[in-house]
Amino acid sequence: MRLHEKRVKELLKHNAIINEAVKLIDLERANQRNLIDSFYRASKQFVKVEKLLKSPTFKKQLERAEIKGMTIKKIVPIVLGMSYSKFARELQIAKLSQEQINAFKKAVQDDDKISVSKCGLVSFLQGKKRTKTTSGQATEQATEQATEQATEQATQKANVIGVFKALGVNIELLEDENGRSVNLNGATPQDVAKAFKLFQTQIEMLTQKRVKK
Repeated sequence: MRLHEKRVKELLKHNAIINEAVKLIDLERANQRNLIDSFYRASKQFVKVEKLLKSPTFKKQLERAEIKGMTIKKIVPIVLGMSYSKFARELQIAKLSQEQINAFKKAVQDDDKISVSKCGLVSFLQGKKRTKTTSGQATEQATEQATEQATEQATQKANVIGVFKALGVNIELLEDENGRSVNLNGATPQDVAKAFKLFQTQIEMLTQKRVKK
């Protein structure tokens, strides 16, 4: 440490304002580490999901229900409400070692410009550095838009044979050469269940005179 730096540090040693600022910096770093650990633990659950959807037991259930042409890429958006590309990224993170996670946490602590996100983690392991910049956000938005456009194009190729709209939920029942599928349009299964329940409740509350046949 240089002489002037040492003197400045001595002058401000035990200063309440400086100490409070340092505590906040340490807290922010701790929160970042906790966030990384949190989404690493969460990603482990997706490994179990993949194992379930690929299991012989579930495949037999599909056969008994006479459901055909439903690959894991089609099932994931239906049951999880997320694109398969995001699901694949979760699996990629889940299969990392604790050493790799620790290396990312150290890199984030040493460089506060690194994006503390799943995309930032993947980029770091690929030898790249996703920073907290507008360009990084634009890249993520572009990826999301591309995924949405691909979904829309796939929807246009299929015939819409049923639609349910209520409480902000827009569900489409589709049919193409591979069979029937469901487009949740960004809603989660929980959103769908809630919309169905509330819609049914509202219908039941109406008197017979107000029901239009």
